[in-house]
Amino acid sequence: MTKRRASFHLKFKKSAPGELRFSVYKDADGQYRWKLTGKNNRIVADSGEGYHNEADALSGVILVMSATAETAVVDRTAAV
Repeated sequence: MTKRRASFHLKFKKSAPGELRFSVYKDADGQYRWKLTGKNNRIVADSGEGYHNEADALSGVILVMSATAETAVVDRTAAV
C-alpha cells in the first residue's frame, strides 16, 4: 500500500528480519503513534505522543526520514 503526503511517497511493506523500520500503530487510547526499530529489534525512536489521525503520525515519520547529515547535533552535556 502506498500513501501520498505532499510530494513524498511512503510505501508500506513487510520488513525483513534485521532491517531498520518504522511502524505506525494505534495505542490503547485509539491514537496513532510511530516507532523506529533498529536492526537489533530495539526501539531507536518513537513519536513521543499520540496523534488523532494517521496522517499526522505519518508526517512525523516523514520528518524523521528527511533528517540528513547536515542536521545539527547540539551538545548539551557541557557544564553551563
